[in-house]
Amino acid sequence: MDTHFATPERSSPDELTAEVEAVSNNPVVDSLLASVGGLIAVLNEHRQILAVNEALLHQLGLGETMQALGLRPGEALSCIHAQDGQGGCGTGESCASCGAVLAIMASLEHNAPNERVCVLHTKTSEREQDLYILVRACPITFENRRFVLLFMQDRTEEQRAAAIERAFFHDINNSLTALLGMSELLHMESDTKTADLSNTVYRLSQRLYREVRVQQCLHTEGRHGWRCQPETIFLGELYDDISGAFRTHPAATGRRLDITSGFGTSDCILTDRTLLMRILCNMLINAFEASAPGDSIRFWHKQTGDRILFHVNNPQVIPVHIRARIFQRNFSTKASLGRGIGTWSMKLFAEQYLKGRIWFVTSPREGTTFSLSLPLI
Repeated sequence: MDTHFATPERSSPDELTAEVEAVSNNPVVDSLLASVGGLIAVLNEHRQILAVNEALLHQLGLGETMQALGLRPGEALSCIHAQDGQGGCGTGESCASCGAVLAIMASLEHNAPNERVCVLHTKTSEREQDLYILVRACPITFENRRFVLLFMQDRTEEQRAAAIERAFFHDINNSLTALLGMSELLHMESDTKTADLSNTVYRLSQRLYREVRVQQCLHTEGRHGWRCQPETIFLGELYDDISGAFRTHPAATGRRLDITSGFGTSDCILTDRTLLMRILCNMLINAFEASAPGDSIRFWHKQTGDRILFHVNNPQVIPVHIRARIFQRNFSTKASLGRGIGTWSMKLFAEQYLKGRIWFVTSPREGTTFSLSLPLI
């Protein structure tokens, strides 16, 4: 029988029965199938399925294991290339780029685990779908026979989300770069009548561009990187921006923001405006969300030597059992997806990018105070 890639041979019915019995009577394999999470199959040296766990059985849409016995992975998963070759799964021209076949063959050839990504398009009478599966093949020998433990992790949704995210940031960054360039040109060529409007458009374009870059940095856990652009920030302007941001903010509804200034008109700090505003706004949003209706949230700063400290206080106390997890990514007291980024991002940007430090203290008497310490320059 011809093949374009992997061997086409299969076990005879009697050989297959003996192999299935050897696998089903092995307590180690039985324990693996019953206890290890994810999708697991046991294959013979001809890549035929001898056993599967319940998770894989459910994924295949089969009622019982017997329906999968003797099939190869691509045949069981209804891969559109499974029948390209005369010998079935692994023997077609497209199979040479299949991660599952490559992992199985490499593990048998080198007698060592091998991990690959398997991308396949499946088609049944009910539906078609694209799958992105991480495959790990591990050879195992018992009763003088060699078998392959095939571990599969379905990463389809993660891959889809990552691809959409990558495309989104790529496209929106291109659009924003063009918008920023045009707004800068408009700003340079504006006359006295349109100067204020063009200046506003230019500043908003810059702010939007940098905010998208911040989001991209967050989505990659800081690996994307952020190029800090220090600028002189007058504290009077900073306080005005914060006051304006929370004048109609939903989190501040029913609460009061008490800002204590205590600075001169020339007081300033040299740092990245975008990151500083993001940290301070997150500190305030968390304080508003943690407080009760009628509470006052206090915001103030003080200078100590060559550093400036910003403080945000709310009258509520943080329970003891969650204090150690406040800055942990994805941890949130609110049970919904997408939470648990605010405090983590505060610490990321403050300590890794602004050379600062962020912490909190909490007590029944004083409430909770989050503090941000930054170098003045």
